[in-house]
Parts: sequence; structure tokens; C-alpha cells
Amino acid sequence: MRSAWIVVAALVLARSASADEDAPARTSGDVTRSLADLAVGFGLGSRHFAYHDPIGTNLRPYDVDGAPMLAIAVSLSPFADTRVMKDFGFYGDFESAFALQSRTASGAAVGTTWSRYDVGGRARLRLSDGPRPVMLGASLGYGLELFRFTDPTAIDPELPSVAYGFVRTMLDARVPFGPFSLSVAIAYLHVVANGEVGLRTRGTQNDGVEASFGGAFALGGGFEARLAGRYTRFFYSFDPRPGDAYVAGGALDQYLTGQLALAWVY
Repeated sequence: MRSAWIVVAALVLARSASADEDAPARTSGDVTRSLADLAVGFGLGSRHFAYHDPIGTNLRPYDVDGAPMLAIAVSLSPFADTRVMKDFGFYGDFESAFALQSRTASGAAVGTTWSRYDVGGRARLRLSDGPRPVMLGASLGYGLELFRFTDPTAIDPELPSVAYGFVRTMLDARVPFGPFSLSVAIAYLHVVANGEVGLRTRGTQNDGVEASFGGAFALGGGFEARLAGRYTRFFYSFDPRPGDAYVAGGALDQYLTGQLALAWVY
């Protein structure tokens, strides 16, 4: 996927450097030529964690559904009104669950925090110079997925507290249909930090993949209503030894979020 990102970026640079006097001027609401894209949303999230081939009773699964979440996303293309760098920009987003609690096997409530951060750079490529072209994108950035329990000393220490740090390489596409647009994205997550689950078991190796799908409806005045879903999958393999306190062949950590957002595009 990294080589695909390089190809898209090279095509964007070549197209930006070519003559485009006939291309329509940048207008408010046009995401393919925007200088700024700001979105605020509300959604629901789920997490499902389970070990593969665990031995013993100290490696427990974890499940939560319907956690309410707030999200903010910002995308900036500061050179959108220039010629050469107009299709290169930066993005950042933040999501956080609220009113989220977990429970131990005995039913005791445990405070829980879940948040997600992403920052990086993005290149966009229009496949035509019409007023609503199909757009491809490629981005490279760094992300954090944090899922923690607020009082681990009072609960089972085997609960899957994680702090994933990852390099995300992503390709995306947006296809317009009149005032509607459909978008899809796929990403590979190269995990460089994983938190307590990774430290608990010997020989931990893990990475992740991500896919998202969404739709947008133009409201006028530069505003859009957006509905999107995202599936994130982190997968582990372990290499335990006889006598280790925690023994399993691997683990799977899955996140699913759905979000409704209002965006302003300039």
C-alpha cells in the first residue's frame, strides 16, 4: 500500500504542475478543491476482544456495544489556491467515548476510557476537471487508539487495556451522484506500540487493517451531512513458553463505529 500512496502522490504532483486553466474555480462546498474541511459528529462504537487458544482462566474476552462517541475532524489544504501544491494537505481527527463503563465478572462497574487520534498528510487526485469529479486520495499519518480502565488495581488485571500507536497508510475514493457522494477507504496500520496486552504475553507481534464506507449529502452554503462507518481490526500472534503466566496463540481486537456528522467545506 505504501507504493500505491507514492504513485498517487506522484500523479497529483504531475497533474498540479500541468496547465489547468479550464478547470472550474474553487467554490465553497467543493471537497475536491477545498482549503478547509471541518466536521463535528456523534456516533456509536463497539469493541470485541478475544484470545485465540488461551490456556487457563486468566485471559478473558471483552465486549462492549453502543458506546456513545463524539468526534471532530479537520482537513486543511493551505496551498489550495496555488498551482503546484494545491492538492496536498494535512488532516487531524479526534474521537472520544463518554458515559462508558465496563463490568467485572462479578458485575462490579469499572470506569472506562476510549479515544482515538489521527494526524497526517494527504494528497488528492481529481479524475476530471468537471464541477463534481471523482476524487482519489492517499494519506500517510500516525494514529493512537486508546482503550483503558480507570482503576486496574481494583479489577481483574487481565482486562485488555491497550494503547495502540500506529503508522496508517490509507487509500480512499469519493464518487458523486448529484447532491449525494459515496466514499470508501482502506488502510494498513503498522503498529509500533500496543500497551498492556502486548507486554503481558511473550513474543507479541501485531498489526492492523481498517476499512470505512460512507455517504454525504450537500446541504448548500458549503455544508454537508455525512454518515459513515469504520471497521478496525488489530490482530496478534504470541510465542509463549512453558511456565509463562499468560499463554495464548494470539488475539483479535475489533472496533466498529458509526457516525453522523455535520461538515463545513470551504
